[in-house]
Amino acid sequence: MQRQYRLLGQIGQGQFGRVFCAIERDTGEIVALKDLDKDRFPTRLFLREFSNSIALQHPNIVSCLGFEYAKTGRYLVMDYCEGGTLRDLMESESKLSLVQSLKLIADILLGLEYAHNRDIVHCDLKPENILLNVDKDGWIARISDFGIARLRQEVGGQATGRGYTGSPAYMAPERFYGQYAPTSDLYAVGIMLYELIVGERPFSGVIGELQSAHINRRLEIPKTVPFILRSAIITALQKLPQKRFSCASEMLKSIELAIDILQAQNSDPCCLLITPSEPSSHELEIIRQELLLEPITDLAVNGEQVYLAMGNLLKSRRYSNNELSDNPIEQWQVKFDAPVINLSVHPQETYVITKWQEKHSFYRLSALSQNTNDSPIDNLIPLFTQNSTNLVSAISSQENWLALADDKLQIFKLPEFRAVGRTINIALPSQLIPLDRDRGLAIFSPLPDASEETIFRLFYRRSQIFEAFSLPFSLTKVIASQYEPYRLFALEKSHAAMGVLINLRPLKITRIALEIFPDYILERKWGYILCDRTGQFRLLDRMGNRIGRFELPFPPTAIAAFDDFKLLVATWSASKGILYGIDFQKVVTFKEEE
Repeated sequence: MQRQYRLLGQIGQGQFGRVFCAIERDTGEIVALKDLDKDRFPTRLFLREFSNSIALQHPNIVSCLGFEYAKTGRYLVMDYCEGGTLRDLMESESKLSLVQSLKLIADILLGLEYAHNRDIVHCDLKPENILLNVDKDGWIARISDFGIARLRQEVGGQATGRGYTGSPAYMAPERFYGQYAPTSDLYAVGIMLYELIVGERPFSGVIGELQSAHINRRLEIPKTVPFILRSAIITALQKLPQKRFSCASEMLKSIELAIDILQAQNSDPCCLLITPSEPSSHELEIIRQELLLEPITDLAVNGEQVYLAMGNLLKSRRYSNNELSDNPIEQWQVKFDAPVINLSVHPQETYVITKWQEKHSFYRLSALSQNTNDSPIDNLIPLFTQNSTNLVSAISSQENWLALADDKLQIFKLPEFRAVGRTINIALPSQLIPLDRDRGLAIFSPLPDASEETIFRLFYRRSQIFEAFSLPFSLTKVIASQYEPYRLFALEKSHAAMGVLINLRPLKITRIALEIFPDYILERKWGYILCDRTGQFRLLDRMGNRIGRFELPFPPTAIAAFDDFKLLVATWSASKGILYGIDFQKVVTFKEEE
């Protein structure tokens, strides 16, 4: 077991065991390892799920790739679904569009049609058992957990041994009596369809109340449910099995018809929707304003030190106790022979990159000691110059390595700037992202004429590289978390009002509907600051939930975070500009943890 797979983290736990994200050591393939408890899930059930999963090879069913025995237990090796569960999606702040909801139901029905045609009835369909792979325009639903599935011919469709099993909230009336049929699965799909559209299940309560409701209570459908779907829900949720859809393909035709009609009406084309929030600009505090005579092209903050790039000029100011007063306790400037294009700040060093035509120059600026009379020139060290049309770089947060890439990847040890390992020939990555003191990611966005796929390749500072995973859409503005290892935030290039949270250990992809098209992304301990070029700001917590919003009456040209709830915002218009200091703490409303 340990020779083949490396565990990346637990992704789920249920009644019968745990599920882990793991990577195959030889190939780099990411899989799910399902650890089933021997006492709660005996061998006959283990072999039943293994047999069912191996027999069901379909794009909308989670496939079993094999099983493994180890000293710690036995594991089913399954396809990995990086999008989490349908339940995760239902409980997110953003709401699924109607068309996307119906596409997920269609996926489930396609998988059921395949299973039912092989005489396998799932018997426990619910959102927690629907796993998701991310797709270019949304998600692909895949049915999982066939552990209590039944063969249609078993004792004439009569379950034996333990009474009924399954999840009462999604069980057809006959299931409470230990009976089952393919139409029992369609009833569960009808409950999920209702829940996706309405936002809650048609019946609720404890087990006894649910049983009574499923068997006796009349179905009530809110008027908000579109007419073209009312018939499908009513038919799927009939009390008597013979009055429901006769098979999954029949229900699928009804759902596909609704999708065609809604798409023809161009209804909610985006996969996620979000209700616009009200601005709270009146709660902002402008704590300073400074007239600018030339535009600021980049801003960076390192502790009490503020760096302002203005063409060839780099200015620095130091403020006491993180207070943006009008009188900094120290200020200086350095002029370069080329425009400053990037500032990368770290606790001990600041790295400056300049560019003129194809000439890139790198400098290291050591932190000035408060107890010496050193000038910034004394602490400014040229590292190297490289001619390249395009050059991508990254510096580890521990400041122990620098990676450079154009048509090759080279790692340098810091602070001595010494080449490490061999040079690797690669295509030009769109970004290099540091992960920890030993690893980074090279991100390759698709070319304009290529399929929309973003490829992530993991590299080590000893100059080893291999493909980690890919996503079926193009990403831009990827940033690595300063506070949570192996966590990224990015924007979808084709849907710029869509954010993407990427957790790498274990792998989990979460889409977030945004109200704006961000041009600037900043991370703080509490979450993310997003800003577009018109001055619209949105604040998200670490899970991607909205916690604040404000607007500024001026378009920014550069922004930087100063302390947890303070911002520096530079503007420029009609040959003049202003550098604002803003306190936005009163705008933030953190959500209570459930």
